[in-house]
Amino acid sequence: MENEEKFSEDPEQQLKMENELLKLKLKAQTGANFNINEANKLTPELENQFLKNILNFENNFQNAVYITIYERLGKPTFIPLKQLKAGEVNQALENITKLLEANNIHLEFLDGIYPDDVIYSFITDELFKEEISKEDNLGTHCFIYEEFHLNYKAEITKNTHQFLEHWFNREFNNYHIELARKIIMPKEIEITREEFIIKSNLFFESFRGFQNTAFQVNEIKYELSEGQTGFGNSEGILKYEAVLETGEIIIFEGPFKLYMSLEYNYWSIFSFVMPGFL
Repeated sequence: MENEEKFSEDPEQQLKMENELLKLKLKAQTGANFNINEANKLTPELENQFLKNILNFENNFQNAVYITIYERLGKPTFIPLKQLKAGEVNQALENITKLLEANNIHLEFLDGIYPDDVIYSFITDELFKEEISKEDNLGTHCFIYEEFHLNYKAEITKNTHQFLEHWFNREFNNYHIELARKIIMPKEIEITREEFIIKSNLFFESFRGFQNTAFQVNEIKYELSEGQTGFGNSEGILKYEAVLETGEIIIFEGPFKLYMSLEYNYWSIFSFVMPGFL
């Protein structure tokens, strides 16, 4: 702190008072309480340095000047997608990607492989407009495509794989978040997720295990409504062998279907049809 105030002739007491002043300044700026020492038992010296670091970060954040990624790249000349010929998109994308990487800007993709024209259009039409700190010339900036454009098909597919994996492993629990809070069973009986977990695990306990499991997803469909909600389903065929305690094997095979709803940008399974269950 510049022009540090003198609170006490005792160095340790002086440091403690300075720390309290730092906490008050941080609370005034951020609204948060910084009672670090109560939980971590830091020495007054370490707490003082920690608080100064936080204050310095907050000051830098509030006073930061932001520029667009396009400006960070030096406002490069690029050809809009509509003006590119089909055979030119790949090279144009490669040039733009190299320029981003050279400026420590990384674009990542979590789901699937997207066409070059989709990626090029996203970079030039959207990513270029994103703002970053002008002063942060050395730091790496990572952007994830799916945070701008959710891949609903990939999310439904992922939920399908997770559900079938848990089914074949004969276990569902509250940590398996692909399940909705309410599950509609056959005959339109609605039960809670917890009740479904109990019912499914009772079914699984009827067998020693499942073996020779296989499945194939044939179709993914979804429809979106206003207010970021929607309904979707996945369907396909599967087969698994259920081993009884006696060693006898029962083969379950046929079509499966999982019904999902979209809330708060997350798909969850609220009903299903599975060979061998009910």
